[in-house]
Amino acid sequence: MISLSHELLTIEITLDQIAARAEVTVQTVLRHFGSRDALFTHVLAAASQQVSEQRRVSPGDIDAALAALSAHYEEWGELMVRLVAAETSDERIMEFTNQGRSVHRQWVQETFAPQLAGLADDITDLLAVATDLQVWSLLRRDRGLDATTVAKRTRRMVDAVLSLPHRKDPS
Repeated sequence: MISLSHELLTIEITLDQIAARAEVTVQTVLRHFGSRDALFTHVLAAASQQVSEQRRVSPGDIDAALAALSAHYEEWGELMVRLVAAETSDERIMEFTNQGRSVHRQWVQETFAPQLAGLADDITDLLAVATDLQVWSLLRRDRGLDATTVAKRTRRMVDAVLSLPHRKDPS
């Protein structure tokens, strides 16, 4: 199902397509998951787990974090941009994209924990924005930059955020 979602949005995927890809019958899919909605709930959990594992690095290792993020966006970015564009038309997609936003912020908090220690919450916000899917999309898709250049620009944004004067109560 996850690989099929690279080709189609959830509202376009039918149980027949899922069963065909798995080389089973629709009835087998339904017996295993119970319903189409239950299948999507399962896929949402599996995809979130896969994203978390793909991005996991030692806290504070900015180079490894941005390399993992770059690889993640290169693999999943196109699909994720399509899902964000469709999120208002399908509540399952919106559930997925909202969870993705939460996973991303949590990743920022965990990954940059040593750099964020004692800093105001706005620094977490700025790092989340600098490493966000939409920034990747703007640079990679809209500007047509190659993955290496996008990674370098993301690093410059992260470095700029981390070099800002930090106050506990930002104005």
